[in-house]
Amino acid sequence: MIQNSLPVLLFRQTLILALIAGACSVHAPEIGAALLALLVFVPEREKARLFLARSLKLLAAFLFGLAVTWLSMEDVPDKPSWASVPRQAVLVEGVAESVTGLPGGRIRVLLGTLRQAEMPLNIETDRAERMRKAMEPPRFASSESGRKSYAGAVYHGEEDFLPGLAALTLDAGILEAYGRPVVGQKVTALLRLFPSGGSRNAMESGPGRYWAAREVWHNARLVRQKREALFLRFDDGEGLAHAAAGRRETWHAAMEGMLGEDSTQGKAMLTALLFGDRSGLSLRTVDLFTRAGLVHSLALSGQHLALAAMFGVFFVFLLSYASPRLFQLLPKRTFIACAGLPFALCYLYLGGAPFSLVRASFMMLAGAVFLCLRRPSAPLDALFAAVLLLFMTWPQAVFDLSAQLSVLAVAGIMLSLPLISVINERIPVRFDELWFCRWTKKALCWALALIIVSFAAQTAVLPILVSVFGAVSPCFWLNLLWLPPLTFVTLPLAALGLLLIMLLGPQALSALMFEAAAWPADFMLFLLEYLDASACLPFVQCFRPAPLSSLGYGAVFAALAFLFQRRIRKLLSGRPLKRLLCFGLLLMLAGQAPQWLDDVRASFEKRVTLSMIEVGAGQSVLLEYPGGRVLIDGGGNNTPFFDCGRSIVAPLLTEGRLPRLDAVIVSHCDVDHARGLRWILEHFRVGALYWSPVSAKRAASGEGKALRELAQKHSIPEKIVKRGDAIALGNGLKLEVLAPDLPEEIVPSEKELSSNDASLALRLSREGQGLALLCGDMLSPTLGMLAESGQDLSAEVLVLPHHGAASSFQKKYYDAVSPRIALASTAPFSHFGFPSRKVRQEMEERGIPLLSTSELGTFRILWKRKKGRYVLSCPLPQP
Repeated sequence: MIQNSLPVLLFRQTLILALIAGACSVHAPEIGAALLALLVFVPEREKARLFLARSLKLLAAFLFGLAVTWLSMEDVPDKPSWASVPRQAVLVEGVAESVTGLPGGRIRVLLGTLRQAEMPLNIETDRAERMRKAMEPPRFASSESGRKSYAGAVYHGEEDFLPGLAALTLDAGILEAYGRPVVGQKVTALLRLFPSGGSRNAMESGPGRYWAAREVWHNARLVRQKREALFLRFDDGEGLAHAAAGRRETWHAAMEGMLGEDSTQGKAMLTALLFGDRSGLSLRTVDLFTRAGLVHSLALSGQHLALAAMFGVFFVFLLSYASPRLFQLLPKRTFIACAGLPFALCYLYLGGAPFSLVRASFMMLAGAVFLCLRRPSAPLDALFAAVLLLFMTWPQAVFDLSAQLSVLAVAGIMLSLPLISVINERIPVRFDELWFCRWTKKALCWALALIIVSFAAQTAVLPILVSVFGAVSPCFWLNLLWLPPLTFVTLPLAALGLLLIMLLGPQALSALMFEAAAWPADFMLFLLEYLDASACLPFVQCFRPAPLSSLGYGAVFAALAFLFQRRIRKLLSGRPLKRLLCFGLLLMLAGQAPQWLDDVRASFEKRVTLSMIEVGAGQSVLLEYPGGRVLIDGGGNNTPFFDCGRSIVAPLLTEGRLPRLDAVIVSHCDVDHARGLRWILEHFRVGALYWSPVSAKRAASGEGKALRELAQKHSIPEKIVKRGDAIALGNGLKLEVLAPDLPEEIVPSEKELSSNDASLALRLSREGQGLALLCGDMLSPTLGMLAESGQDLSAEVLVLPHHGAASSFQKKYYDAVSPRIALASTAPFSHFGFPSRKVRQEMEERGIPLLSTSELGTFRILWKRKKGRYVLSCPLPQP
């Protein structure tokens, strides 16, 4: 019989989707409303009364999800006065609630029940004196220097506990000196506390929301002197949780001892796979696995939990051979479901019960329950039951990135199962009596199934990956090479080696198993290094769609998957399937419509936009004008753990736009201005690279060398500009180069002219009207000479040189520019105190509003063309 309908979800499943739609509406009402409309109008048409009843039930589930999620949101708590002063060093004591190993030899500790501690009595006098000096009030008050203030009220309570948790990151040097903390230990340390959060840029994954959902309201930093912690102490804890964590840490330490201090990255992966400790992994290893689309295999996930459960299934089958009557006691499906759970729980304990494993445990528990039920059930019931259980346990999981990726990946895999089932039927086998033909068919079917599953999972999560990270790896096929040895060699041998350590202590057999387990991982890493050297590991910077477009993508993906299923079964496609496809296409267009309409309006208004991107202590400015975009600097920092260009600048530039720039301009090659441009030059289509004669001459090392190599690699033209030159932007707009006035062949040495003073001075103008002036990090004497050079410096917007530092304070320069607004790129709670008090007071006396990224995050200044002139139309952007 040929059915003419969409293989729709059961109504109980659509109710759960309506529940999730309501939860999404808390932060993204357009997503929730669109998903609810999809659930109401896509299914088969029915009588008006039934349609109304079904719609009311869906609406009730929607409102219930909205209410539950809204009530579960954590308000920023009030805080005691001792923890409310930025950069104030405080001696505190608390309990380690969570310990997580991070790549690069780091450990993140979440501290709870923090309160002020008394000065220890058993420390040397010199250290105590240094601690007292460090705890003196900071030079800058919390309301000064443009730093973001703490959210929540402050009350006087010197003895009170700090609400929530504080995140403390310890590096390899600290861990070597003080050891690794254990969950439940008492931690006493001299810390500086900051509000948790991240850069406030559009379309980001929301680090502030991520930490708030976990009640982590503060980041903590050790007070150091000469890279040594001024005071840090770990004391023994108490309770069952600490005892369990201590036993786990004992096994962890024994395993690391057997791996050796000079262990390979393959061996470091073993502790990551078993204990979730990735501190032994280098940043290079993580980057290679990310580029290959394999980084998910290095984290504790449902894949590893399922493998642990398979040990139980294998154990049951061994018992069934020993005792054939075993399955007479209970049905086989019940034995299989029950046998896997103990092994999964052991792995959950071994991994420290992170959220990723807890979420996977919910899914496995739901699957086991439905497997034990001796009645037919929908294949998706287990997934929806797990989603419901997770939501009722923690409603904020709807906004958790790992939960979203996990659920979508499983849904994509389930949609691919009908195709996998057809493979075995469609692949013919001749000479069926020959054993090698049968095994060849099984191997081929298994390989094709793995490819289909990987492709389906990657395709299902693609919109989330693109929306959040902005870059994806197309090398999903490498899963076919890595997952089989990981599943059948690396994880089993590593687990057996650890089991022997638990039972017998360190011995040679475990060491031999670890060697064998690490070999596939080391070989895979070698292969990735080779592919990367051969330029075969591309990492594609993508167009970042609006969230509504991502939902439309999901609807189109589901519709095409159902359509393909019906075609391979030679069934007709019904109207609901066509409605789902049309609805998805409509959402994809509707999500991008606001951006397209704004582009049309900007072109009509001849709009010019200057965006100050929040990049912390660096600087990055984006100029947009009809028909083009120019990026001036890209921010950056010295830490190897965070790429400003990759994580902040590139995602913002690709929000609704392709990764293209007409030009990249380097004001000077200091790290805080230039390092973020590495990612941009590597992954964007750039029309030209502009820099000064000084930067070009000194490009034999440092950031200049890296940028030049990338420009040559991607055939980006280099253009050297100096005073008197102009960079034409079109429609009469241009960037006038006011400094430096130096030919390339006579550039002075580093001692004679610093890179700050050699910064490019750029004036954005049209027909003599000065719109904006940017002078990099020029210092006061050079700014004074620039003001006396006789050039026209007038501009409505002044980007303060050197982030508004006192060393760049110059009244003659301010007089020459005579701006209406001053902008500064500054880091919140920076010890430099930018913009300086001196500069702020000067701007206030002149009546010039001073806007900084530390207060507003990323913000924009607009000019609109009216009667032949550009009019500043957005002088005071709101935070």
